[in-house]
Amino acid sequence: MNILFGDWLKEKLKAKGMSQAELAKRIKVTPSFVSHLISGDRGTTIDILIPIADALKIPPEEAFRAAVGINKKSASKSNAVEEIEYLASELPEADQQDLLEYARLRQRIAEERGKYESNKGTARDNS
Repeated sequence: MNILFGDWLKEKLKAKGMSQAELAKRIKVTPSFVSHLISGDRGTTIDILIPIADALKIPPEEAFRAAVGINKKSASKSNAVEEIEYLASELPEADQQDLLEYARLRQRIAEERGKYESNKGTARDNS
């Protein structure tokens, strides 16, 4: 159950002057589906977060943060990792592997440029 997301969505609808029925119509789901999102009885997926963001005219990242309980104002490095984990979990296995390879490449580049000096001893290298 994701009641925090439901609270966030309810507040967004109120701020935009949009009813649950109007959101349902815009994202092509039933009003009952939206009601279950708000009550926390139904979880969210990337397939529903993007249409919600579009309907509310907000960046998708804002909806993603709400779905994983990340407040942008207090986002820290660990919250960024949580968001990456959430987004990666929505990807197919092959795309998850691509993402992992990309992250390893970015880390190597940063190490070569001296950005991660303090983390060199703790980084995992599964190459």
